[in-house]
Amino acid sequence: MESFMRSTPLPMSRWLSLSSLLFIFGCLGPLETNAARILFVVDSVMPDGRANNANDREVVDRLTSKGHVVTIADDQDPVLDTFLAGQDLILISSSVGSGNQPLNSLALDPLKTGTQPIVCYEPGLYDELGWQTANTFGNAGGHTALAMASVNQSHPLAAGKSGIVSMVTSGTATFSSSALPVDVGADAIVIAANGTPGVDEGRLSIWAYDIDDRLADNTTTVPSRRVAFFFNAGTPVNVYNSNAYDLFFAAVNWALAIGASNEPPRIKNLSPANDSAFVPINQGISFSVKTISPNSIPSGNIRLILNGADVSSSLAIGGTSSNRTVNLPGPLTENTLYSGQIIASDGAGRSTTLTWTFDTVGTVRPRPNAVGINPATDIFVELVDQNRQVNTNSIALSFNGGSVAVTSTKTGTRTSISYDPPGLLPSNSTNEVRLVFSDTLGASYTNTWRFVVLDYLALPVLPPVFKVLPGTVDLNRKGFLLKLRQMEVARPGGGNVDSVRRQLDDLYIDPNTLLPYADLIDRTQTGFEPGSGFNPDGTFTEAGVINYNQDGESAISVGNFTDANGFADEPIPGIHSTVNGGFTDNIAMQALTYHDLKVGVYQLVVRSDDGFRASSGPGPQDVFSQILGEVNADRAAANTRVSFVVQEDGFYPFELIYWETAGGAELEFYSIDAITAANILINDPTNANGVKAYRPASITPPRPYVRSINPASRATSVATNTTIDVVIVDGVARVLTNSIQLMLNGAMLTPSITQTSGVTTISAAPPGVLPFLSSNNVTLVFSDNGSPSLTRTNAWSFTVESSLPKVLFVVATGALNASDTAARARLESVLGFEVVAVGDTASQTADANRKALIVISSTVDSGNVNTKFRDVAVPILNWEPGIEDDLLAAPLAGVTAANQTQIEIADATHPLAAGFPAGPLTVLNPAQSVNYTDPNANAIVVARLADPTIGNSPVLFVFPKGTAMEPDPTTGAPFKAPEKRVGFFLNNDTFANLTAAGLKLFDAAVQWTSGITNTVSLQPKFDPPVLSGNQVTLSWSGTGNLEQTDSLSPANWGPAPSQANPQTVPASGTRFYRIRQ
Repeated sequence: MESFMRSTPLPMSRWLSLSSLLFIFGCLGPLETNAARILFVVDSVMPDGRANNANDREVVDRLTSKGHVVTIADDQDPVLDTFLAGQDLILISSSVGSGNQPLNSLALDPLKTGTQPIVCYEPGLYDELGWQTANTFGNAGGHTALAMASVNQSHPLAAGKSGIVSMVTSGTATFSSSALPVDVGADAIVIAANGTPGVDEGRLSIWAYDIDDRLADNTTTVPSRRVAFFFNAGTPVNVYNSNAYDLFFAAVNWALAIGASNEPPRIKNLSPANDSAFVPINQGISFSVKTISPNSIPSGNIRLILNGADVSSSLAIGGTSSNRTVNLPGPLTENTLYSGQIIASDGAGRSTTLTWTFDTVGTVRPRPNAVGINPATDIFVELVDQNRQVNTNSIALSFNGGSVAVTSTKTGTRTSISYDPPGLLPSNSTNEVRLVFSDTLGASYTNTWRFVVLDYLALPVLPPVFKVLPGTVDLNRKGFLLKLRQMEVARPGGGNVDSVRRQLDDLYIDPNTLLPYADLIDRTQTGFEPGSGFNPDGTFTEAGVINYNQDGESAISVGNFTDANGFADEPIPGIHSTVNGGFTDNIAMQALTYHDLKVGVYQLVVRSDDGFRASSGPGPQDVFSQILGEVNADRAAANTRVSFVVQEDGFYPFELIYWETAGGAELEFYSIDAITAANILINDPTNANGVKAYRPASITPPRPYVRSINPASRATSVATNTTIDVVIVDGVARVLTNSIQLMLNGAMLTPSITQTSGVTTISAAPPGVLPFLSSNNVTLVFSDNGSPSLTRTNAWSFTVESSLPKVLFVVATGALNASDTAARARLESVLGFEVVAVGDTASQTADANRKALIVISSTVDSGNVNTKFRDVAVPILNWEPGIEDDLLAAPLAGVTAANQTQIEIADATHPLAAGFPAGPLTVLNPAQSVNYTDPNANAIVVARLADPTIGNSPVLFVFPKGTAMEPDPTTGAPFKAPEKRVGFFLNNDTFANLTAAGLKLFDAAVQWTSGITNTVSLQPKFDPPVLSGNQVTLSWSGTGNLEQTDSLSPANWGPAPSQANPQTVPASGTRFYRIRQ
């Protein structure tokens, strides 16, 4: 074995053997305090020693910045086992293959029960490591937040977080998570679950096992700490935010037992567990209290409080001083809700408190402390006679402080008590139930509990206008009508709704035939449920439920509904996993139905692999349809809740778009019962409580639908000379052109109307130029020739642009993060632009029209922007390094460097240097990541990296208009910059941490690139006046003329005698001052 070293602040050692190549990053001398030697197992290692996966490289950078020495190893290295020795911690990335050898075998032995602590975020290894028993897991995209477990929010692994906590700087991330249902061990320390509404809900994202804890089999114990973590290597770099890394380092430090001797005692092995129902009354209560030696726990420092009563004197305490066993002998009181609290402290006074609930009641609905309860819920309790019998004549129930009448029945030993609150419970309301009763021996029982209703005011609403007319729905046509397509090549537009609609409409053209790609759906397939099958027009009738799996032909069941619970998966219609090579990729599906809905709140669920969109409205592609839920991207199998409010009973049209791009494919469509919370497949004929579905007669909608409107609803920065445009597509019924009315702000317009091949195009010009910043309302009215004729009225609004120059700000889809928000504010309030922000996915080349500048943030996904703006003759200021090659500014994409505070000015004469001299310049405080790129040699380099350990690549460079850039990929000739192109050093989170010098560079870059110097004067503002004796000192910020008046009625404003700032005036009489610009 041979080693090499170099004396730099980040020395690296390469260990070479005949069979492996291992890289160590970090300081190779004595470790810093609390630093550790960490073996990081990844999918592969590049020749330069870095991890192949970009997210893995980010993790390494973060670890080494804390002083840790990181050894990177390949999961398939034959001698991986030899790397374990001498490591303080084993870290396993989700980039590995869970079945790859030798990692998979090592997970079983020695890692599972070995002495080395482990942090792992490859969920495919959770069963091998013994952290859960199931071999299924979650690794869905679309996540933004974690839900911290309240019971353990004081645990070091929670890093001080509580509630719903954002984990991303912008956009969404992929999270690794547990199986569902959760099957971790009884000793597991649950820290967080997935907290993004509708994405893999219910799965655990962080849980752990402490020293001597039992793993998921509740038998095997571990001699060191284990942490299952939510990170996923499929997440792009710089997406996980500071909260995420706080939790990551909390996991690393806790696993390493850093500071463990200062941790409070741990309460373990609690029985009954939290929220246990119908606990046997003879069971009693047991738990253990542990600490790390040499700490000790005096037996008198353990207290148990039940329903407010201190029962500590009845505890039987054994074990050792560092591992106490505690028992409260039974019996417990029957038919009782218990709220318990355990308080334990060590000899040094470090204390832990655990609060939990359980009951000895047969059934309680809703459960105590439950949240997100459907507002249509009932109150239901089932009491069970055990040692004593319930006196049914004594039952009294109060709801929110008021006595209510209940329905009670007794059958054998069971007494059922129910109450149905009238109407819907208020949104997000906390409700209290109090049940009082006696037994036949006269003993009285009082149980009080609370639950919180779902916040349904934030949910989408199905307006009554969406209902179809009576007689539209044929109640004999149960189920769904499906349109299906499968391509032999990957969908050119990727995994998103717009691309899938193009596939469904046969709009992808095979370049070899110049015809639509061949559809591979096998419409001769048989063997479906009775009444289901392919129709002559190529559609598919699904008379039953949607519970599909690409391997359904092989009798394989996955998901929530399987053969294990009586719902064997069906194959996706027309898709074979056992014939024709078993090709199961590139599937697109549209499912149409009418749902029979009543007033209330509905919670549907789509489990999909890959994406989906559920919507309701006048037509499947109507712009006025309501999107109720979607995952507009490819993902692994996961559940997404689709919740909405129905205002009137009726039949509502629904569309479910589903697709699969590659890998697994499954789809389930079900509802959550409002009363019992049971999962029920849509259109399940065996369950009367399920949502009923009735298929339409044809894929063609019965009525015309509005395909597009311009300006779009709620559009901003609309041109003052815009036209009002509408496109309507005929359904079975056609538009009556003489019925069309188009109004702007209540005034009738005179539109031009053309109708060709079932498409009606409407266009009208406003009577004049629309005022800047005006809000305008459009109303569209039209009728069709259906029977009966239906008249539709749709209204929408838009806002006209300001007179300011426009910046197109391309950002991540979703809400702007803190840095993008700060950048937008500076562009508007300091630099004098109107900013039009657009998400990366929705952005299109035409967005550049009428813009003075395009600004592209690094929060975008580079693949969603790509070459959209490469050819536009609009200046571009870009800090997304991943598109520098797409813009032809560089041969390769740029790179991110962590922990930087300075850059080095290389060309002090250029305007982008903002007057700063050549040399180092502090632009960030505290240190943040910056982006750098090695651009084409014709670029003017204004500033470079100032970190000698990385190099001196450019971080600020420009291509003046007409400068030759990289070769045009079509012609091979040098691409000429259509306008100024500037690469800037910012990264996702850096703008909010720019120093004054950094802001000055940004301002210079914006003004030079756009050619506009339009700095906004700061609004003048008076400082608080200072009274001294009989004098008052006035001062202010901003510019303007000081004016004064002795009265406001009437006012007589005029210039003040002195314009000095500050100035002192007599503190006598009455006088008013203002600053006028």
